[in-house]
Amino acid sequence: MTGPLPGPWRIERNEEGEEYWFRGGCYEIQSADGWPICVWGLNDPQAEANARLIASAPDLLAAAEAVVAFQAGLDTGDWATVLMLVREAISKVRSEEVAS
Repeated sequence: MTGPLPGPWRIERNEEGEEYWFRGGCYEIQSADGWPICVWGLNDPQAEANARLIASAPDLLAAAEAVVAFQAGLDTGDWATVLMLVREAISKVRSEEVAS
């Protein structure tokens, strides 16, 4: 099994639906090089929030891996750095600024 496409992933809002088989008003989650990963949100009132969650998957995975590595003693860094990765990933999902 291979791993996921590397991040960061981004969200593109499709208003027109011109080049797609679906109608406008949805979100396309794309890899860092612009390849579509999935399309989300037709007639979904929570579409943008769900699209942010999907697009944040690489960051959430990296944060979870950092926590596990730190707990297992595999990471010689400090907890503040690990916690900042977690906060940044959560902030990306919620579309918030990261508090220092």
